Amino acid sequence: MLEFNYKLPAYGLGTDFSRYERPITFAQVYQNRFRNITGGAERRPGVQASFGQINGLPNLTRCHELVDEQGNATLLASDDFGNIWKYDGNQNWSQVYSLGQDARLLSVQAEEKLIFVNGVDRNFYTKDGLRFTELKAIITRGKCAAGTNATTLVDGDISNWVGATLVANNDIVYNSTLGVYGIVTAIASAALTHTSIGPAFTGAGNAPRIPAAGDTYELIDYVDLNIIPIGAVDGSDGLGNDNVGIGTSGTAPFVIAVSGVDFSSTEIRVGDFIYNTTRSAIDIVKTVSANINTVYGISGQTSGDSIVFFKSAMPIVS
Repeated sequence: MLEFNYKLPAYGLGTDFSRYERPITFAQVYQNRFRNITGGAERRPGVQASFGQINGLPNLTRCHELVDEQGNATLLASDDFGNIWKYDGNQNWSQVYSLGQDARLLSVQAEEKLIFVNGVDRNFYTKDGLRFTELKAIITRGKCAAGTNATTLVDGDISNWVGATLVANNDIVYNSTLGVYGIVTAIASAALTHTSIGPAFTGAGNAPRIPAAGDTYELIDYVDLNIIPIGAVDGSDGLGNDNVGIGTSGTAPFVIAVSGVDFSSTEIRVGDFIYNTTRSAIDIVKTVSANINTVYGISGQTSGDSIVFFKSAMPIVS
């Protein structure tokens, strides 16, 4: 048998061998490479600082990109406290949104929407990098037809609300022409009945005029928000929770308090709806602490009023 001895080239360069049989001296120094789990040398993606600094030097944790139908990109950046900044294309950043929540934002684009989630708050989206809106479960959109009034919604394209749609009692009607809301209280084939909308009414239904034919609307899917203990507050009796509570001391037009309930420890979130059945009016949650503060205020709301809680049917993404 013949034997040959030879010296390996430095760092193994110029030697042909399996990636799993590299000598210990192979490529001891890498440039723009890192050693992966199998011992292979993978390219290290380059990172280069771009754009101007953001005022206050926040600790940015995510970059986001929104691409419109024309292919134009809008760049956004966020930190772990719900703050979002927009790049103007000229070395400048401006803050465009603040969620005020200690949770990291992730995003994904779906058609024209850039959708943000953080596992804590209701999901929201933007179409332009400037205006941010809660992502909701839209049942249908349309135009009001003749017969529409303060408590009735008629759509000429829907001849049977019961059979042709998925509408249910307690879904939300949003009159986008007037920017106001009602809650569905009855469903018939020809029309929906909802809480009153118009200048004489209170809460989220207060509007400069009564709804009329030609107004645009959205019908939004909402479900029970079961945060009120049926029995023991700590749940020790196993009775669970309901979505109906009675206002207690501290309840006022813009405030809701329920005995034994610390709303900050419940699932309720900013943007959820409350329905004061005593006043036949609805409102929207503005801030959450031990009590709830609302956006519009319900005239006459006080201790003893019956309050029903609803949340969007769109689940929070975690």
